[in-house]
Amino acid sequence: MFLTKEEEKMFDGEYGEATRLAVRLIVKVGEALGAQKLIDVSSAQVSGVSYKNIGDPGIQLLEDLVKLGGKSRILSTLNPAGMDLKNWKKMKIDKDFAEKQLKIINLYIQMGILPTCSCIPYLIGNSPKYRAHIAWAESSAVTYANSVLGARTNREGGPLALASALTGKTAFYGFHIEENRFPTHYIELRTKLHNPADYSILGYVVGKIIKTGVPLFSNPRVPLNVDCLKALSAGLATSGSISLFHIEDCTIEAMIEKRRLQIEKGHMEKIIIEKEEIKSVYEEYALTSSPDLIYIGCPHASIQEIGKIAKMLRNRKIKGDIELWVGTAANVKTLADRAGYTDIIEKSGGKIITDTCIVVSPLKSLGFQKILTNSAKACYYLTGLERLNVGITTLEDSVKTAIEGS
Repeated sequence: MFLTKEEEKMFDGEYGEATRLAVRLIVKVGEALGAQKLIDVSSAQVSGVSYKNIGDPGIQLLEDLVKLGGKSRILSTLNPAGMDLKNWKKMKIDKDFAEKQLKIINLYIQMGILPTCSCIPYLIGNSPKYRAHIAWAESSAVTYANSVLGARTNREGGPLALASALTGKTAFYGFHIEENRFPTHYIELRTKLHNPADYSILGYVVGKIIKTGVPLFSNPRVPLNVDCLKALSAGLATSGSISLFHIEDCTIEAMIEKRRLQIEKGHMEKIIIEKEEIKSVYEEYALTSSPDLIYIGCPHASIQEIGKIAKMLRNRKIKGDIELWVGTAANVKTLADRAGYTDIIEKSGGKIITDTCIVVSPLKSLGFQKILTNSAKACYYLTGLERLNVGITTLEDSVKTAIEGS
């Protein structure tokens, strides 16, 4: 691999031991994947934050990097932790877990990484420009950044994204290379999609079918908003390893390459999605009795979604045997506080949970067994990893169930 003079200095340890270790990791992975050089990145999104995921070995690694003088060289943000950092007691989190989780966050802070603890960095200040090279590790955010923003990133592992934060570098391969971003599959939609839950399921279905590649979706011919696009991004990255998609006449690269796509799409593998494919997932993940917990916010809820929930809960009460959690970023909750949404939701008996997601929290140890959500990603991970009974429905029906029961 060719290295610049500055990169050689990093490699040889002239910028410190933490930088040396980090750049050598990037070089080693890059060489294994055929990269011939490193490139600068403008931001990093670092995963490996929840104590549930990284445990004591992860803490030891972070402590070692801090002792070696590791410092972020670029804008770097964090993925969700395993608990709400301020209100972990309300979540009934074990004290030992909480202490170790707070230690992890403090170690990242010492390295200059912002403790955003959210999977939607693009909505809270880490929003790269078109064609910017970045190094992100959160799968749903990777797909959103590549597809909606037109940035360039591979789906990095947590240690590799951290290495990029400490060096400002990544290896030049994969979706950093222009020709690798062209569609491989054409997805013809023969059904209407009405809400983010539908888009979440669409992503889940398509990811399950094609596994890898770059899908081009036909134009759904309905207004697409941020919540639909982040739900689609999460679904695609969950059942498959899809880190980039295009939508005709919608996403930025599809519009720029419109003429070429019209010529080439006839040569792509074609997949037809009918109403039945979407309906079957709703049926696959269906609860037969009232849930213990209703969770909205995987990926984290936007201020628009929180506003919808507050509107539905105004002057209403959640059933006493059901808990409603809304997961979001701390920055977004601040907006919800100011808009009065938090007060409405809490008066109804619900909770706005920040910094965490049920996918990376010790949910099973908290006693929940039946979960209702509007996220195919949450369904996939909670049934597969936690063996919980999980159902999926729309945001609106989730809130209705919280009020009325099943």
